[in-house]
Amino acid sequence: MNFTVKRVELLPDISGLLVESRIEGFRFLERLVADYQSGANRFDQPGECLFAVFADDDCVAIGGLNIDPSGAASVGRVRRLYVGAAHRKYGLGRALMVEIEAAAKDSFSELCLFTDTERASTFYETIGYQRVNESAVSHRKLID
Repeated sequence: MNFTVKRVELLPDISGLLVESRIEGFRFLERLVADYQSGANRFDQPGECLFAVFADDDCVAIGGLNIDPSGAASVGRVRRLYVGAAHRKYGLGRALMVEIEAAAKDSFSELCLFTDTERASTFYETIGYQRVNESAVSHRKLID
């Protein structure tokens, strides 16, 4: 199967991912869609970006980068990273993070994120993120 990672300016059709994420008990893709539709977050501020992975024309994974809400200008926040279950174990999460981190280097020196699942924690730790004990941040990574 061929996958293509693309930086997207418009939110692609993620309806399949949305349904699947709800079944898995995640609500963050619902927030992605709601915030995008309302204009609250379109990943369009300086340094921000949104990437999607496509298999043919189907969006099978998504993830983005925002300015961290803490206000620290040098910190970016990884947001809304999700890979559809049928496409896990192909390295798509890692591919998204490579693109996100590469894009972040122009604007940020550190990335942070929040996850509350052990599976996601393990993933982020395998790609160099350090677990931290902060109220709204679970992992951090300095980027070169």
